[in-house]
Amino acid sequence: GEEGRGGRSGRPRVEMVGDMFSTNCDWHAHINTTSLDFDTYYAKALHYTLMVTTACFVQVCLLVKQMEYSAGRGAAGKVSLMTVGAQALLDAYMSLGHMTAGMFSEPLFNAFATTSFFQLVLFAVFEMRYMILIWRARWPA
Repeated sequence: GEEGRGGRSGRPRVEMVGDMFSTNCDWHAHINTTSLDFDTYYAKALHYTLMVTTACFVQVCLLVKQMEYSAGRGAAGKVSLMTVGAQALLDAYMSLGHMTAGMFSEPLFNAFATTSFFQLVLFAVFEMRYMILIWRARWPA
């Protein structure tokens, strides 16, 4: 295993083991902690943001194809407004979540901000536009 080592970076991990107890309160706690390997953590987070950004780009491409396919009133009227709305809501929350994660980790801010921006564009531009298209197909003015 990787015990005592820092994973990929090869730096030794800091391990602390200790006991705390109070005879007056009849309380005992055993503490065992290990430091994080931040180099591995940052590498995994960068790979995650790259994967999510790529998935978001693919989702935009597929949504544009679906919008082209259902451009007519008959086809757009058959699409579930609730499903597209739920997907838009999830993408909006994921955009906020990735922006929050980027704010908490300064070295990863650019990666998470890029992912958040792509999801915001997916939500605010494409999914909202598709919802309006479905709405107009169901309830013409």
